[in-house]
Amino acid sequence: MANWKESIKIIAKKIEIGPIWSKTGLLKQIIQDFEVLIKDIEYDAIATVEMGGIIYAAPLSAKTGKPLLIFRKLNKITYTKEKYVEEFINWKNETDGIEIEKALLEGRNNILFVDDIIETLSTVKAVNKILGQTESRIVQYISIGNISQRTEYNGIKIQSLINQM
Repeated sequence: MANWKESIKIIAKKIEIGPIWSKTGLLKQIIQDFEVLIKDIEYDAIATVEMGGIIYAAPLSAKTGKPLLIFRKLNKITYTKEKYVEEFINWKNETDGIEIEKALLEGRNNILFVDDIIETLSTVKAVNKILGQTESRIVQYISIGNISQRTEYNGIKIQSLINQM
């Protein structure tokens, strides 16, 4: 079986992970590597922002038995006004935003956040701002790749399986 890291490309100082989850056995390897990374972390739930992070957060949630919280893209939650919303400038330098139903965060004090690639920290900043309105907090932010080179943000430890080279 191929190693999932062999499928990663670094092009113009950007990590390109592509559809590595679609190759036989590679998603399983990634989840196993994430499990090693988080083995000593206490958390109540796993969270991510749609879309890229779901591919990794969902199987990790299934494997650990922890609930999965999905922060949606701006204006996707139309069935309730009981939600938290945060707008920000994304890595493409465009206005973007996320939202999550208020009820999903109730009783979820310690959240493990999963992402595919960390570039500008705009995602963790927006999620952290929303959680600042609640009893919840991110206990660790994990990803496949980290272009930002940051290992911490506002007291949140950032770990990645691959760091920019």
